[in-house]
Amino acid sequence: MFFCTFNTSYIDLGKGQFMNYQGTGITQFLVILPIIGFPFLIYYLHKILGILPYYFYTIAVMGLFGIALNKFFLELIVSRFNKRKYKMAIGFRHK
Repeated sequence: MFFCTFNTSYIDLGKGQFMNYQGTGITQFLVILPIIGFPFLIYYLHKILGILPYYFYTIAVMGLFGIALNKFFLELIVSRFNKRKYKMAIGFRHK
């Protein structure tokens, strides 16, 4: 959700869904890289260090940290959205 605050592209909701790439740009593809790459990085670090069986424990601990810090992350997202809401609204209005 944090990365969604960077999108300022206009999307026409009246157009069809098939092969519709409105609002999709290089920014959305670049945002995917850290989201997908981080678990792979952790996996390969465990594999290189020879502690691959502990990979699942690391992911579980990260999940527990995510659950414990959920309120903090939501406040971070809300503050980011409040800073960028006018930029996002202007971008959504442009055709």
